[in-house]
Amino acid sequence: MKNFFFLFACLFLCLNSFAADYRVALVLDKGGKDDKSFNAAAFEGASRAKNALGIQLKFVEATDDAAIENMLRSFAEKKFDLILAIGFSMAEAVKKNSALAKQI
Repeated sequence: MKNFFFLFACLFLCLNSFAADYRVALVLDKGGKDDKSFNAAAFEGASRAKNALGIQLKFVEATDDAAIENMLRSFAEKKFDLILAIGFSMAEAVKKNSALAKQI
């Protein structure tokens, strides 16, 4: 738990200096931002970062598994600084798009 708080503090300090230019994409699983579970927690955390740090936040809710890969690719092509994929069902799409993001 200490490591988590240390990582969060480092992230906060790093982002604080250039947060206004930092673009974060959040791809939520089928449950959506109001699922009262991991999607809701991720959305709340990202929203707090937007309010506290001034990051630019764009979020989308996946309607089906086929759309996930396209959503991730779109954010990579738009050169978002951080792309968060929430949910185990996104693992394969993340693997496919991580290679693309490195090339862009």
